[in-house]
Amino acid sequence: MNFQAIPDVVRRALVPKLEAFSFFDYVQVEPRLFAYFVSRLGDDTIASWYRQGRDVYREIAARVLAQPVDQVTDGERQQGKVWFLMSLYGAGPKAIAAKTGMPLEEAKGFYREFHERMPQIRLLSNPRPRSERALRFWQPGAIERQLANRGYLTTPWGRRLHPEAGGEYKMLNKLVQATAADLMKLAVIHVHRWARSNGLQSRIVLIVHDELMLDGTVAELPLLHEAVPGLMSRPDQVAAEINAVVPITVDHDVSDSNWAEKISYTDWLASYRGRAA
Repeated sequence: MNFQAIPDVVRRALVPKLEAFSFFDYVQVEPRLFAYFVSRLGDDTIASWYRQGRDVYREIAARVLAQPVDQVTDGERQQGKVWFLMSLYGAGPKAIAAKTGMPLEEAKGFYREFHERMPQIRLLSNPRPRSERALRFWQPGAIERQLANRGYLTTPWGRRLHPEAGGEYKMLNKLVQATAADLMKLAVIHVHRWARSNGLQSRIVLIVHDELMLDGTVAELPLLHEAVPGLMSRPDQVAAEINAVVPITVDHDVSDSNWAEKISYTDWLASYRGRAA
């Protein structure tokens, strides 16, 4: 079942067994992990944006559009986000044209220009072109070099990733998503052990993509808010080393009514105190 696709009308029917749901969600974890891998190859640009707390999608849009960051509109920022994520996961000109409505020839020109102004993707992944003409100018990325040498990639925790037949172009996507999955698995283990060892009633009830959902008591919410983000972002030394390059951040939302109606912990706390006054 795809839990992300469950409609709100169904989510509203799911209520806490105890008193409140907590939702801990990794913030832009896959772009952050991409920035970490590229930084290890010597390009610290995107990682430094994250460390400085800058709006990475706005910075990307500014680069691609060749204009000052403070002149990038919200719509252009959203475009920058779409362009970056599509390119990150291997989209070519045809996919960009279909998604954005660009004519194909315009999308081809945009594709070339995007990668010239954002060279980080091809530094990590630059799949072998199909045309003989393009092959003369091809420089493989780090992923292609590792595949040629080993036949597989590894996540920071050493899990081996093998390409499907003809699926080498998917390996950047596979590396980033597998690394995020490894991080989440460690987070589940550490959060569960922490809750048990501290005698908490709160329990993990669901994992939805990059989000960890707990059911617990209202009294335990401040403890969860204080501890869980750190347990998720730095569950072991490997994750701590990633955090030293690019901060992995976790948002905390709360609902004391049902799964659909969640708000930030800060807003929930203010509302709860107002109701208790």
